[in-house]
Amino acid sequence: MLTLRKLAPSPALREYVRHYEYREIVSDNRVAVRPLPARPEQLLHFHLLNRFAYWDHGLHQTVLAPSAIVVGPSTHRTADLLLRGTFVVFVIVFQPTGFHQLFRLPMTDLTDRAYEAEDILGRDVRVVHDRLHHCRQVGDMFHVTEEYLLGKLRTSHRVHSLQAAAAQMLRRHGQVDLQQLVNLSGLSHRQFRRKFAEQVGIAPKLYARINRLQHALQLKAECPTLTWTDVTYRAGYFDQMHLVKDFKSLTGEAPSRFLAMLSTDPDVLVPDSLSDPA
Repeated sequence: MLTLRKLAPSPALREYVRHYEYREIVSDNRVAVRPLPARPEQLLHFHLLNRFAYWDHGLHQTVLAPSAIVVGPSTHRTADLLLRGTFVVFVIVFQPTGFHQLFRLPMTDLTDRAYEAEDILGRDVRVVHDRLHHCRQVGDMFHVTEEYLLGKLRTSHRVHSLQAAAAQMLRRHGQVDLQQLVNLSGLSHRQFRRKFAEQVGIAPKLYARINRLQHALQLKAECPTLTWTDVTYRAGYFDQMHLVKDFKSLTGEAPSRFLAMLSTDPDVLVPDSLSDPA
């Protein structure tokens, strides 16, 4: 079972952070396998009780995640989580260009990869992790994390026009007119693609596809009785063959097969809206 609490960032960080997540995961003695499809998010995970193990499809072996880990966006199914036991994790979910702006790193170096956080962000992230270990309440974790990120604002990049374009793609689940976004950005098409990849980690068209896939998965999860035909058109696919092609490309499986794999995971309890920190 997964219990998830989401917390909204302070106003000063809203252009950089989508939200924070506190996760408690309890799995029984069997190993629960959670396939990880392509996804647009850039994440910073702090493991506070036990660490995830995952099957790495590139290395063809099981890997134990670092205690604090930077996870870049993924363009395909790179790994499957292997869950057994109890886990507590605090996660920063960044805005599409937020990680790049705060830490001044090219996101293409992180795409389809996960790294020990200290190797990427320096020793101060270890201090944050240690402080999180000593927090007794989720609100205290929020304040520790906010203090760290607010300190990064002094050396961050200014918010770029691409932030609005990427945010719209995220908000509209990939159903956007890319040429219109290019025009609004004030960049040439070539500049837009190059800077988008640098700041988001994924080419614009692929980013839109991944967001559309995530929306399709969410629709089916929230209403399992929806037919695949319903999901196809609600998520903005041309037809079911279009949906199947994207699923196979971005999850490694056909839609029904992938959903069957997800159904073996622990139950998920997710609140409907963001909560304020305690």
